[in-house]
Amino acid sequence: MCTVSFCHKTLSSLFLIITTLYGPSVSALSDDADKPIHIHADQAEMDQENGIVNYNGNVQVDQGTLRLVAEKIIVEYEDQKVTRIIATGSPARYKQVIDEEGNEVKAKSDKIIYFTKNEMIELIGNSYLWENDNEINSSVISYNIREGKVNAESQENQPVKMILQPHNSVVPKK
Repeated sequence: MCTVSFCHKTLSSLFLIITTLYGPSVSALSDDADKPIHIHADQAEMDQENGIVNYNGNVQVDQGTLRLVAEKIIVEYEDQKVTRIIATGSPARYKQVIDEEGNEVKAKSDKIIYFTKNEMIELIGNSYLWENDNEINSSVISYNIREGKVNAESQENQPVKMILQPHNSVVPKK
């Protein structure tokens, strides 16, 4: 029997090993982070003093091939540069092209946090991440866009669930 902390670390480590061995690379196109961020919403409210913009209703964020869609998005910025985007919805959704063939990584979660400087996505609550026929379901999923690394953790006695396809059975874009 293992402790909860040990099991979390073991599952996270095991997941990284399995995805490295069997899963295809899950990294985004390198130039997306250099593209401008476009935001569309039904309503927006800016607080310049605190560096926050709140967007409500049918919110969509696009940066290159990256897309976030949510009911509500909070954009935080410093020195006129976006540092963090927090998307909430039922669910919030993310997708991004990961290779020149047009294959995509997709995610949905109760909350999605996009750390623009580090190019990290954190999925919190009822989180799912898909790439081709590979699937991860967990309470919390962290995805390093630049490196294509994924870390999934369980919480509240909910296990990390994965469906991983053999390396030679990568399904092309549909």
